[in-house]
Amino acid sequence: MCNDIEIYRQRCSVMQKWFADSDKADEVYFTAWTCCLAPDSGVDLESLTKMCDRVLGKAPDYAARYLLIKGVLAYRQGKFTDAIASLSQIRDLEAASAPLSASAFYGRVFLSMAYAQIHDQAKAQEWYDKSIAALSSEQTGTDQSLSRKAILFILQSEALKRLK
Repeated sequence: MCNDIEIYRQRCSVMQKWFADSDKADEVYFTAWTCCLAPDSGVDLESLTKMCDRVLGKAPDYAARYLLIKGVLAYRQGKFTDAIASLSQIRDLEAASAPLSASAFYGRVFLSMAYAQIHDQAKAQEWYDKSIAALSSEQTGTDQSLSRKAILFILQSEALKRLK
């Protein structure tokens, strides 16, 4: 009998094969995002990185999501300084007064984890606290906010382990 992580890995492998040659930004982004949610999806993250560079790097409407996925892929590959470089740029793309995009929300959690991995506990804690504040301020009641909160909760649990 398979456990949840085995099923997740199988699904990620199938997604990567199905969308490997896709030129559609949504397909590429959500394939990469799905395969990066857990620490070990069992897929070739370097191939996912190349796929994202090929498609998302040329999609101006995906600038923040491209930086997010580049940073998350770098993080999942153990390239923590590269992750920080990409993730730190997300909020610069958006108006300071605008509500946080999903990319900015998730980017904060991954920034926390990346800083923890390079042993900068002060920055790790700062970005973790910012992710908690963002989660607390998120409006409730919409499917989007509930989905975002669920994903953030899972990622924040992973981040909290890194902070200890």
